[in-house]
Amino acid sequence: MNITLSTVCALIIIFAITMYVLLDGFDLGVGILLLTEHRSQERNEMIETIAPIWDGNETWLILAAIVLFGAFPQAYAILLPAFYLPFMLMLISMGFRGVSIEFRAHTPFPRFWDAAFSLGSAVAAFCQGLVAGALLSGNVSVSDGQFTGQTLDVFNRFDCMMGAAAVAAYAMLGAAWIRWKSAGRLQHHQAFMLRIAQIAYLLLATLACTLAATTPGVESLWRMHPLMLILAGTTAFGFWLAAFRSMYNRSDALPLIFGLASVGTLLLGFVIALWPYLVPFSVSFDSVAASHGSQLIIAVGASVMLPVVLAYNAFAYWVFRGKVNTSRTLVRQ
Repeated sequence: MNITLSTVCALIIIFAITMYVLLDGFDLGVGILLLTEHRSQERNEMIETIAPIWDGNETWLILAAIVLFGAFPQAYAILLPAFYLPFMLMLISMGFRGVSIEFRAHTPFPRFWDAAFSLGSAVAAFCQGLVAGALLSGNVSVSDGQFTGQTLDVFNRFDCMMGAAAVAAYAMLGAAWIRWKSAGRLQHHQAFMLRIAQIAYLLLATLACTLAATTPGVESLWRMHPLMLILAGTTAFGFWLAAFRSMYNRSDALPLIFGLASVGTLLLGFVIALWPYLVPFSVSFDSVAASHGSQLIIAVGASVMLPVVLAYNAFAYWVFRGKVNTSRTLVRQ
């Protein structure tokens, strides 16, 4: 593989999206699971586990969008109208999350804002799965460098299956995060929810991968490089099995670590299946790259920002390490 500026910018996008999925995935999962707790004290503790770091996690998505826009403007112009509806729903849902996490602490109706936070988390996760499904299936019609499909093309059976799988994956990560960051009744109940989410994730991810193998792009890759996809799938299952079995281990962190590894491995398989396309399976990143100067500015700027964002995230996680203080509450009782 020739390392060009286009390759560097594409790798930066992949890295940023990977960091977003792994980090924001568990805090979306916490939101998805929020209403599984009926007592306000437990819901407060769940929010407290992500309150210091949730907004920093979303920085990775912004970074990926900026690099895509600056380095591959034509791909951005194709993907935006193709995914206009899921993108808008996702952004509105994230806005609901941001408003809800603040308003729940200052209104006499925290249950309403808890529901808004939970719904926003689920919708955002589902929309991300929709986009991933459409990319994997090549369900983006392109002609003469323009999107020629319909806005509702993304809402087909396979894409919706991928959306449900994303919700299950994030719920699994969220439950594992809470198990690590909490104690007592909340930890016990979320361990039960973790089991349910793990099983749902395995079933939906297996079904989604099976259906993906029938799509033209993945089927072609399967014929040329079957060992790569088999290795990615078996490794992801191995990490899932380790996460499932680690529930019997005294370490609260292992289910989260192995869960992140399983999701990350599937994401790696996703990248392998799509490489080198930005708009599968018709537009490669080299064919829609911006001018050399534009790519250079984006690559240098992103290279400067990456360690800053990493340092910020690492600092936030370090400062707020350990389990939540269960004697504190975030909303009025």
